[in-house]
Amino acid sequence: MNRSRISLVCGVVLSVALLLSQPFRHTVISVIRFPLSLTKGIFSFVVQVPFLSRLSQDNDQLRKTVLKQHLELAQLRENLRHLDHLSTLVQEMDDLSGISAQVIGRSPIPTQHTILIDKGQQDGVVASSVVVNVGGVLGRVIEVYPRTSLVLLLTDPDSRVSSIVERSREMGLLIGKSRGECEMIYMDANVDIREGDEILTAGLGGPFPKGLNLGVVTRIKRDTSTHQATAWVEPNANTGHLEEVMILWPNEFQS
Repeated sequence: MNRSRISLVCGVVLSVALLLSQPFRHTVISVIRFPLSLTKGIFSFVVQVPFLSRLSQDNDQLRKTVLKQHLELAQLRENLRHLDHLSTLVQEMDDLSGISAQVIGRSPIPTQHTILIDKGQQDGVVASSVVVNVGGVLGRVIEVYPRTSLVLLLTDPDSRVSSIVERSREMGLLIGKSRGECEMIYMDANVDIREGDEILTAGLGGPFPKGLNLGVVTRIKRDTSTHQATAWVEPNANTGHLEEVMILWPNEFQS
């Protein structure tokens, strides 16, 4: 009987010791708390379900707003770039008068170098109006419509411009070669012309006034058999990347 009591007391003491041990107590508490935590999580989810749809709608609206702001910012930057380019164009041509225009089309035919601009008869544009940009002469207007005009670029095979070497005052005829460059012809084999020479408009007939920039000599060929020289000229105005141009008024050169 005494042994039974002793065993019972030992069992109770051992149980209390186990309950008071740190790892065991944490385990017991975790087991007790788990159903409560699970119940709390389920309750929170159920409460928030009605707001999930509204939250999704708000996120969609926010994405649309951000996208719209990005587009508006891109348009603003493009408008500022356009205004800056036009300002530079006007400053470069401050001694000439005319109107600015946007390039809205280009011939898809590789051998035909023409562009379409957004100014026409209603804006005062006439055939043979000279078209320039900050680099120099681009070409001339060959066809005029009510709201648009067709421009023949310097590099077109049909382009012809009387030209002069700025340094030596030697003269020739600048013709388009449809490869993004021009040739200066009708010069004697011993003509005073060098690579790097600037070529200007000579102002001899046609719509082009004297002294406008045309391009730079890149190479020269002298043919002693024909006593002729040919100079290849790279236009100063980049005809391959055009956005804004300036159309000069014809009466600017009639005085």
